[in-house]
Amino acid sequence: MAWSELFAMALANSLVIFGINKATAFEFCHPDDNGSDFCDGDGVDKDSKMVLYRFRLWSIQSLGNFWSKPLFTCPPCMASVHSTYFYWGLMPATQESLILYPLYVLGLSGLVALINSVTKYGNS
Repeated sequence: MAWSELFAMALANSLVIFGINKATAFEFCHPDDNGSDFCDGDGVDKDSKMVLYRFRLWSIQSLGNFWSKPLFTCPPCMASVHSTYFYWGLMPATQESLILYPLYVLGLSGLVALINSVTKYGNS
């Protein structure tokens, strides 16, 4: 696979990562607001819920903040998990692709961090 194809794959993978991050986004209510009309039973601001917010909420409640980072909450960290199905779904299983995979993850993480900082997307 040519480097330009690998970069195009990383660019597409980064869009998937940002999509997952945004689609699972929500904000917790301020502790003073819990029990108000603006908060649900889990302490989540009702107006902040995105369509797949329950996945992130489950992850935070079940796995904790640290282990939720590579799944939903930290776009550069998400490269470690969300590169697996993308990379191995498109790359043939060869010795060369096995050697390239760690470099792909590092490059993808860097690309996502760069896009994140340039666009001021934030870590929601």
